[in-house]
Amino acid sequence: MPFRGRDYWVRWDDREEGYLRLNGWICVELCCGVKEIDIMFAYKDVPTLRTLLFICRSLVTLTLNIRGNMKVLSSACLPNLKTLHFEYSIFQEGYSVLRLISNCNVLENLEFIYCEFHGISEINIHNLSLKRLVLDFGMMHVRSLKGYNVIEINTPNLVYFKYIDAMAEGYTLSDMKSLERADIAITLLANVDYERATNLLKRICNVHSLCLDISGRSKTLLPTPLDPA
Repeated sequence: MPFRGRDYWVRWDDREEGYLRLNGWICVELCCGVKEIDIMFAYKDVPTLRTLLFICRSLVTLTLNIRGNMKVLSSACLPNLKTLHFEYSIFQEGYSVLRLISNCNVLENLEFIYCEFHGISEINIHNLSLKRLVLDFGMMHVRSLKGYNVIEINTPNLVYFKYIDAMAEGYTLSDMKSLERADIAITLLANVDYERATNLLKRICNVHSLCLDISGRSKTLLPTPLDPA
């Protein structure tokens, strides 16, 4: 059975003790070999989760909706993890979570929703087993909030790709020959973003199904055909 942890019952005047009990339950589940964990903490900057969460060999699905700082061990490894979902998390050491992704050798589904990555200049997602990737940064158009300038994606076996964001300064995408569907929603904030958007779309224009939503000042984004790069 999956374990779902929520902090809505934690009293504000007894937060420290309440989170200690909640983290204790999580630790017990991990030690018992739980395969699926879904945690949602509504309060910001809650006490750090047990480090065991990121070295549990039994986990297959990990869903973390935690508003505030998220600490991931630099040596983290989840060998059986297939689904990883982060939402509203702030990674002060962005390289640690990216290293975790690379160490998950059977990971198939990865989602970052409204997350921030600090301490790095680029997001580098490298995983050969990944089939589904969602990068949804929504309305976080101020690039300094996101904490990166460049996105590099090396996922040659990707089947589905969803990307929602303002334009980054640069993109490096591996050949996605297995890609079947892409949902792209991008916001163009400056004139240079039009060229960046064109280069991004050229990397995925051979996809079988493409849903494209572009917001910007100009009515003409692509003056030339989108031939693959």
